Amino acid sequence: MAVRVYRPKISVTLIKTVQRSGSGVAERFSGAARQIDLTPFLSDGGAVKVIKGIAEPAGAFAIAFSDRLDQATRDTLSSRIEAMDLLEIRGARQPHLYAGQPLPLLMRGFVSSVRRVESMQPDGTPQRSVVIQGHDAGKLWQIQRFFFESIYANADAQYLNTFRLQTAVGIEAAWLPVSEMMRQLTERVINAKVRQMSGYADRIIPLFKADRLTVPEGLVSANLIAPFQGAFWGLVELVADRPWNEAFIEDAEDGPSLVFRPTPYKDLAGRLIMAGATDPGTIDVTADDLVSLDVGRSDARVANFFMTPAGTSLLDANALLGVAEIASGSPFDSNHPNNRPELYGLRKMEAESRLLPDAAGILPSQVQGERRDAVGREMLAWHIARARDLRLMNRDNAIFEDGSATLKGGEHLRPGRYLRITRGQQVSEFYMPRVVHSIIPLGAWTTTAVLERGTGFITRVASEGSPYIREGFKGPYDA
Repeated sequence: MAVRVYRPKISVTLIKTVQRSGSGVAERFSGAARQIDLTPFLSDGGAVKVIKGIAEPAGAFAIAFSDRLDQATRDTLSSRIEAMDLLEIRGARQPHLYAGQPLPLLMRGFVSSVRRVESMQPDGTPQRSVVIQGHDAGKLWQIQRFFFESIYANADAQYLNTFRLQTAVGIEAAWLPVSEMMRQLTERVINAKVRQMSGYADRIIPLFKADRLTVPEGLVSANLIAPFQGAFWGLVELVADRPWNEAFIEDAEDGPSLVFRPTPYKDLAGRLIMAGATDPGTIDVTADDLVSLDVGRSDARVANFFMTPAGTSLLDANALLGVAEIASGSPFDSNHPNNRPELYGLRKMEAESRLLPDAAGILPSQVQGERRDAVGREMLAWHIARARDLRLMNRDNAIFEDGSATLKGGEHLRPGRYLRITRGQQVSEFYMPRVVHSIIPLGAWTTTAVLERGTGFITRVASEGSPYIREGFKGPYDA
């Protein structure tokens, strides 16, 4: 009998982007290497943590290791590391599969802080460690900001006064499909900032790719974003239209991507709910891969009355939308067995859509007569359809499982995908919105995944025989 033994391997590389000279910086630092391999420093006392969630502006990392003398500078390594230096974390559970190639990229990001921690031992000798914390490329969307005070609008030009954001950053001041809005924000704003950083750092910082913007419908009103101020990720959140869509940054070897897609939730039959959604992929694991599994169900998110109020539409004071018109779209879900109001009570779920229908392209008050009525009907239909999709995504919350799983770590475990767990003859599937890798060099690599919309209970109810026995290890219990 053979026993599989895993020898995970990780590598951590710091790439200097901050170059200082003079002004209190010793000359010994100016000639030091611009790329530092931190992997040899990750001894028994080291630890690496990588956190990524699709509902968070940026992923995060934390690295701790014992401090040692840096031969290049004859000083502590912590003196070489500065905020906004680039850092790459790579790892593989079975590194032999990547012989002759770089290890898979777990996260590429920027240092936010570096600390040197010292403590004295009973014999008087110091014990020193270095802790580095930072965020992935999503950090660039947070530190790049826009404020009205940063530009000087022409007081004589109404266009400049009204559309200051668009004028300053180059986004078109027009009704834009939301995916086109995300593309312009990526290419004209953020990548322009990245090019400036690369010029300052005298090295290439990967540009963001805009090839994964797949939301097929929804217009962004120029008036909606015109008054925006703050971090540009806030602008992404403003127009992303969650929960119908997802927006997050995903690392790749050739650079980060802004992923903007319809939420890939599935119904009880395994069909994708949102129009234009595609299967994000499924990661298969077995009981051998599980360290622990903690899942359950509750009535906390049960709803049977779904509303999408006229948010952006009401920017127009004369819009033909109101509560009564939207409610006419039958938001009640009173006959569905998994959220019956007789059992769970009347529960309301409300989410505002800031997008408008593709067929609109104009506010009702900007037109007259029959065209105005038609625009009003299109906006009404949009909000009713949004409420319908909200209902389809949430009507079965009472029987979907959520929780967490701790698994044997691996580079294949990434958020925004489905996790399919097979135990014996029982199979359950979960969506993973968040993943945390915890790596102890020369020790263990475990990955904790946040789980939602799990089908464990659903498959148990439909299972023939005893699900309790069927989920046992394969062998005599398979019968």
